[in-house]
Amino acid sequence: MKKRNIILILVLSVVACLTPLSICFGVCLSMPNIYQNTYYAALVDKIDLLKSTKGKKLVLIGGSNVAFGFDGNTLKKQFEDYEIVNFGLYAALGTKLMMDLAKPYLNNGDIAVIIPEINSQSMSLYFSGTETWKAIETKKDLYWAFPENNRETLRGTFLNFNKEKSKYSEPIFPKDVYQRSSFNKYGDIHYGEISEDIWTSKREKNILALHYDPSMMVDYGISVDAEFANYINKYAKALNKKNCSVYYGFAPVNDLSVISNNQMFTKLYWNLRENIDIPIIGSPNEYVFDSHFFYDSNFHLNDAGAVLRSLIFVENYFRDIKGEYLTLKKDYPEMPEYETRNIDTSVNSESAEFFTYEINGDYLEITGVSQEGYNQKEIILPSVANHTLVVGISSNCFTNSLIETIHIPSTIRYIKDGAFGNSLVSKVYMESTDPSSTNISWDGELVSGVNENFVIYVPNEAFKDYSSNYYWSPYSEYLRRY
Repeated sequence: MKKRNIILILVLSVVACLTPLSICFGVCLSMPNIYQNTYYAALVDKIDLLKSTKGKKLVLIGGSNVAFGFDGNTLKKQFEDYEIVNFGLYAALGTKLMMDLAKPYLNNGDIAVIIPEINSQSMSLYFSGTETWKAIETKKDLYWAFPENNRETLRGTFLNFNKEKSKYSEPIFPKDVYQRSSFNKYGDIHYGEISEDIWTSKREKNILALHYDPSMMVDYGISVDAEFANYINKYAKALNKKNCSVYYGFAPVNDLSVISNNQMFTKLYWNLRENIDIPIIGSPNEYVFDSHFFYDSNFHLNDAGAVLRSLIFVENYFRDIKGEYLTLKKDYPEMPEYETRNIDTSVNSESAEFFTYEINGDYLEITGVSQEGYNQKEIILPSVANHTLVVGISSNCFTNSLIETIHIPSTIRYIKDGAFGNSLVSKVYMESTDPSSTNISWDGELVSGVNENFVIYVPNEAFKDYSSNYYWSPYSEYLRRY
């Protein structure tokens, strides 16, 4: 056993012994790897890719906007002298984590571009210990790759991580795009199937009910976190000494999800210019794309979107860094059609009268409980009301009611943050066996304001799918089987 692994075992053993609620460390070590096939586990592969890539590299660093947002073949045509490495994965891990893990492998002549999502969590020094353990489960000695303050967090969350693992008796095998095998040689998302040597992509169209995700709206009016800006400056300074160029870039954003005006784009750009010492590639508004180019979130592009974003990034890089103006518009992909859904709305649901609604596009969003529904203790949410499909749940929806137990049909496509907050709701039953069919925020805010006994029940056969899903996994401590 490697010396570093032995030291890590000793360190965590001491933590386990000193923690009253700890699980025996020996038992923790003997537990099988549970997350080895999940989206999290791709982090290890991305590190290996970066480590093994020879020659000059163009390394794109960030969350899932990077993983879903670039096409390596398109970039390679324009950066012929560079090897392309997509080092983006999951915003729930934090931008800082990706920066720290990439740093040792960025060297002379390399280009590194830091591209966080447009939200306060990604543009900060946020670090999640439990999520990181899931990502490095198969290679725990990566513990030593983090600064001491993050290792302290990892030590403090080690037992919670193993408590979550104990819910499973065997490894999780995800069924959707969020799995370890969904990445190509560049580290880009490459999701589809091969039949008779013909590749068919499963990421061609926008699959969101409203064509955007109302649970994660994008506000460009955020301020740059001072600690994050300072960390980027120190990070770039250290890499510049190794003759590695470091730049800042912008995440792609679904135009329907933007709640800012043009002045906010300009304000954010100049706020960044004033606080970070590295060159900026492009401007925020240049990466607000038509919703047709997105897949399953406001930051995740589909295949055509990834090509479009790559071409615009190339144009911006050569314009803003090299002073050269490329004309690549002729190569822009055609805009894909939306995915269509046909659901019978001729009959209203029995519980339709118990709620109030707001029109959202062609659909309805539940905004509250009506006078007729006030005294209900347990209720099944409606799929159809006013002969219109009900697809969403708004924030604080159940505040003024006596409802304690809610059953959510598979027709509900999004749940906004705090939907169950400030209410008596303690049990939520998800009907759908496909967690990807219902969008929620990945930043933990869905459970904002819920009571201390709050639990989310999911179908027994889909428990692992929910637990490993990109959006639902941050809420795994609330998940139960039924």
